[in-house]
Amino acid sequence: MKIFRLLPVAFAVLFAFSACNNEFSPNAEWRETMVVYGLLDQGDDTTWIRVQKCFLGEGDMLAMTSIMDSSNYAEGELDVRVVEWDAVERASGVLEKTSETGKVFEFRYKMLTDKPEGGFYAPQQPVYYCRTKGQLDNTKVYELRVQNRTTGALVTAETPLVGTIDPNAIKVNNSQIGSFTFLSGKASIAWNNVPRARVFQPMIRFSYRNVGCDSLMSVDILCPTREVTNELVLNSQVSQVFFGSELTKQIEDHETLKNLHDSITLYLFAGDENMKMYRSVSAPPTTIVQERGIYTNINGGLGVFASRSTHVSRNLKVPLDANSEYRRFLKSLNIGF
Repeated sequence: MKIFRLLPVAFAVLFAFSACNNEFSPNAEWRETMVVYGLLDQGDDTTWIRVQKCFLGEGDMLAMTSIMDSSNYAEGELDVRVVEWDAVERASGVLEKTSETGKVFEFRYKMLTDKPEGGFYAPQQPVYYCRTKGQLDNTKVYELRVQNRTTGALVTAETPLVGTIDPNAIKVNNSQIGSFTFLSGKASIAWNNVPRARVFQPMIRFSYRNVGCDSLMSVDILCPTREVTNELVLNSQVSQVFFGSELTKQIEDHETLKNLHDSITLYLFAGDENMKMYRSVSAPPTTIVQERGIYTNINGGLGVFASRSTHVSRNLKVPLDANSEYRRFLKSLNIGF
């Protein structure tokens, strides 16, 4: 019934607009807006930052996306750098910056040529990079500064680093990481929380060979993410891995080929609060409410500047005994092992 009470108001508003002679243009005066994506990982050899620009103009917007200058800056147009700050630790491991240390990472322009086709210009894609291996400190805060040398437009963002993952604290089914066991087609992975980490995602890489084939093949199984609140940062968290069903989906030709198990590699990724928020807002909606907000921590622009930490446990050899629980588990999947 409320909609009927609103109808006279709606018609009055519509009439007022229809009686107005002023023309309305959706293309308001253009204002430079940078779109920035960057991720710091102290384990990476190189840090990459992507900078684009929003665009506006008359005509077909889809056609404009295919023009490189519409969304990309030219070489030499931007100054991209990351500045290191000293910091003090507050509650729950949060770092608050105090003063600059004097260390500055200057990023260089590079044109990539392997961008997949999509809604925007491809296959070329300009990015900015800097060698940072062994130079990032997880007791510091890092500030990103991107400035247009021509217009003076400046955007900034800051992020602490996620602490280092302790490999000795990672367990599978309550056993040390070196001994994999599987119960009813799933394995549980547990680890101690990491300072300033607010979202985790394990990944298992299962490597195998076909009989008569020398090449090593592998499938990656992403486990469910686990978010952590400030109140839980001191407690161990657990993520469940439904390994069997995912493995069955991804290994092809198992009906005609004989497979030989090789090894398992465990990856554990930990992201900071910025990554947690960006992922949460950007994830596909799970309700009938389809409108989503936009998360950004880029001051004066759009995008995200965040941090993560990565731990890799390589070549975890599992028991090959024919009577072992793991071999029985593989055989029960009926995928050639």
